[in-house]
Amino acid sequence: MYAEVAVHTPMARRLQTVATPELNSGSAALGMTFHYAVPADLREQVQPGSLVWVPFGKEQLHGVVVALTDSVPPGVSPRPIIDLVLPEPVCTAAQLELARWLSVVCLAPLLDCLLLMLPTGLALKAEPIFELTAQALRTLAQQRPARQSPQLAFATQEFAEALHPAGYLPQFPDLKPEQHILIGLLRERGQVPERDLARHELDLSRRSVLDPLIEQGLISRRRRIVDTPIKAKTERQVTLLVDQETIDRVLPTLGRSSKQADVLAWLAGQAEPATLKDVCDAVGCSPSPVQSLARRGWVEIDDGKVVRLLVPRADASERLIELRGGEKYRRVLQALAGEAGPVWIGWLYAEIDTNLATLRDLEAAGLISLGVEEVWRDPLAGKEFVADSAPPLTEDQARVWTKIQHAISNDTDSESRLKPASPGVSDPDGERQPGGGFVLENTSTEPDADSPPAFLLHGVTGSGKTEIYLRAIAATLQSGRQAIALVPEIALTPQTVRRFAARFGQRVTIYHSDLTPGERYDVWRRARSGAIDVIVGTRSALFLPLPRLGLIILDEEHDPSFKESQRAPRYHAREAALQLGQLTGSVVILGSATPSMETYHRAQVGQMRLLEMPRRIMGHARAIDEQQRRWHLATSVYRPVEPQLREARYTELPPVHVVDLRQELRAGNRSMFSRALHEAIGQSLAAGQQAILFLNRRGTATFIMCRDCGHVQTCEYCDVPLTYHEGRGGRGAIVCHHCGRRASEPERCPECESRRIRYLGAGTEKVSELVSTLWPQARVVRWDRDVTGHKDSH
Repeated sequence: MYAEVAVHTPMARRLQTVATPELNSGSAALGMTFHYAVPADLREQVQPGSLVWVPFGKEQLHGVVVALTDSVPPGVSPRPIIDLVLPEPVCTAAQLELARWLSVVCLAPLLDCLLLMLPTGLALKAEPIFELTAQALRTLAQQRPARQSPQLAFATQEFAEALHPAGYLPQFPDLKPEQHILIGLLRERGQVPERDLARHELDLSRRSVLDPLIEQGLISRRRRIVDTPIKAKTERQVTLLVDQETIDRVLPTLGRSSKQADVLAWLAGQAEPATLKDVCDAVGCSPSPVQSLARRGWVEIDDGKVVRLLVPRADASERLIELRGGEKYRRVLQALAGEAGPVWIGWLYAEIDTNLATLRDLEAAGLISLGVEEVWRDPLAGKEFVADSAPPLTEDQARVWTKIQHAISNDTDSESRLKPASPGVSDPDGERQPGGGFVLENTSTEPDADSPPAFLLHGVTGSGKTEIYLRAIAATLQSGRQAIALVPEIALTPQTVRRFAARFGQRVTIYHSDLTPGERYDVWRRARSGAIDVIVGTRSALFLPLPRLGLIILDEEHDPSFKESQRAPRYHAREAALQLGQLTGSVVILGSATPSMETYHRAQVGQMRLLEMPRRIMGHARAIDEQQRRWHLATSVYRPVEPQLREARYTELPPVHVVDLRQELRAGNRSMFSRALHEAIGQSLAAGQQAILFLNRRGTATFIMCRDCGHVQTCEYCDVPLTYHEGRGGRGAIVCHHCGRRASEPERCPECESRRIRYLGAGTEKVSELVSTLWPQARVVRWDRDVTGHKDSH
């Protein structure tokens, strides 16, 4: 059996090896895979989607198995897979097909598309290490070398001993001084990474030093896996193993050795007083411990011969604990007895001021057990959500929900969309499909009669789209499947997850780039195991390996944040979601108040179903009445949605006025604010209200132009106009908003040396300055990337 593997190596390196015999020559360069033999001991474990270690040239790299085949192309002699990185596949069959689709559509390397499905840090690395062979160790164990050249030995010994404590090795008289030093270093440290040899002052990693030793069989080179920085989080826990009766019986025997305690324990077990000789013989001590007890007043020695116990036998246990120093053990046992189950060791340290040595003593006595338990890094841990129930639906919502509910109850089984591919399957044009493994029955975005439906939910802001999402998720969970809800920005995730968690509780989690690598790793593992039912996140959440995916929601599908534009593959989450929906038989809901042009066109021509909700729902009557009372809002704009739903209120969309600034200019208004805007802001401030002004430009002026020659200063790297930012003290800077390059404010034109430089355009800084000038009594806050560029800076 053979495996086709997408190897994790840089794209340039893959393209350079196109002509190698191991390359699957039938594949396009972007979908390049390599054939490897599956060892007999791994045949039951290696599956499509497995993450494996493979030899690649002289390196040991990891890759994803994209297909299993029974044959290889002629002339190929595949090398065997080394090992599995993880015992279970890291990608589902649908994810493998989605990666192939992304590779073709986005013109991206197949491996880069597969890496979208893996959490950051999962990919492991291997480093070369060197160690002495058994032959070298046997030779070093000899007292004298077999033969020795006196002159060479003297020179080598003097040089080697001067550079390394191991010094000259007479067992190897024919080696160079650097090789003597290397062998001595390996004998001293056992295994040495190649990077440490390279740091040595003689650079012991040179091939002239290493290769002769390897050829002679004195040292060996192999690769050691470097642990991934992301691991499962574990916590040491302490568990009480005995009941209170056992604690009371064993506690007096714990602690340090004490002859006084031995004497006291022996006397407490005797019914009658005993002679001093009998006590000493029974305990194996001198009279000194008995005399010490007598000075404490715990025993009495009559006439120097008879020892009598003065402490009540019921109190003897307390005296024994005191003599043996057992109080520290009692504190631990009492704390554990007060808890219902295992206790985190850190809590125990903080509560009773104990240490690991004390706990190990109790473990050795069989009273407790010390264990390690995995702890999920849940991004929602510690957060409380008030449970919520589904409200009654409006007429618009009920009409929309009926159609979505019907689609969810009749969705396509996820496995029916994929069928196993025969080894070496070809497409209709006769070219081999890169990656192999599964064949997608229909890869177009246009739904056929058997494909799961996609909906465009076109509802105005406040129309109740979220309630439709929640009901769709509830119906999906009821059918035993899972759901993904995508939002465009991380800032929207908390408010969305509050709504979802209030309805579905602990079945919800979040996933986005603001989580720590450990949190993302744990969410990925929980998703792969099927322990999560609902995931709310940004576009990266789409690639989590949910095994029973049945619903995909994109809220605000028009938002440009769903487009990955920084690195390959430059996919759009909307297109990927539609494709994943076909692969898994999932219903896809695209929601927006202002749909993108391409999505709305698809709905118009029947490629997806258009559902509309034109009326706004502002909320419950009691909440709106409270807002009106508190903020002195007008009451006439809110009306009941329907006669039978008087608790739900709605309002019409606010009026929008478009002002032609050309007419303003003809009327003599040279301000960047129209007269209508000026009047509206003044009225809002006079009424004690607030105003928000939006402008999609940062800075003070969008470009700088010379009035004599018309030259516009641009970035020398990006060839875009530089934006002027006014700094403190009146001295500003020109900034490129693409690469971040900064330069001081020019005093002369770089082309004609003219001082007649004009600042044109407007940005948020200029708007903020103008508002402060026109309304000095108003408190003005500018909110853009320049002032909120860090986490939580808002």
